Amino acid sequence: MNSFLLIITIYLILSLLLNIIGPLSKKINSEFKKIDNQMLSEQVLKGPKKNIKAKFIRAKIILRLLTIIFFPLFIIVLLISKKQENKQIKKQEQQKINLTNKDWTKLKGLFFTSISGFGEIECNDCAYSEKIFAFTHSGNSSKTGYQCQDCGNFQKVFFLKNNKMEKLPECENCGGTLARDKILFCPNCKSNNLAYRLNYMT
Repeated sequence: MNSFLLIITIYLILSLLLNIIGPLSKKINSEFKKIDNQMLSEQVLKGPKKNIKAKFIRAKIILRLLTIIFFPLFIIVLLISKKQENKQIKKQEQQKINLTNKDWTKLKGLFFTSISGFGEIECNDCAYSEKIFAFTHSGNSSKTGYQCQDCGNFQKVFFLKNNKMEKLPECENCGGTLARDKILFCPNCKSNNLAYRLNYMT
């Protein structure tokens, strides 16, 4: 009998501690905040009534008693939830890894603002590919990518720090207008269904 009482006492002490500190306590406090927010919403909609406040107080008391009595079950649920959360984080990290320089970013409607560094562009429709500069810099200079809006030629333009260029040069291929704020298109078939693979950044 004494052993049973000792076990119950240890169980309750451990339960109370976990309700005060640790992840279980954080989860309970989070649920209490949800209850408080719901109570405030109902008071705004229905007005401040005693029965509304009493209802939410009862909900808090019941939740607290359940976590004290059945805390092992709550801990199991928390562990499962944490495991699923970590799995989701790993999945998101893997998706980011898949968009590194080892993979093609197969996105319709590429812009210079959505790519960077030096890499290779490929048309998903006709398989045309070309190495281009998006944007690289070193020291006091930078190389910025542009595309001719007439012939589709990709061209890099050198910029020096603190030396603003008054006018962009013309396309070195056809003399057309260069731009970097327009959607990129394939110089061969004019499709905008392009992919970009980063080779390096500076």
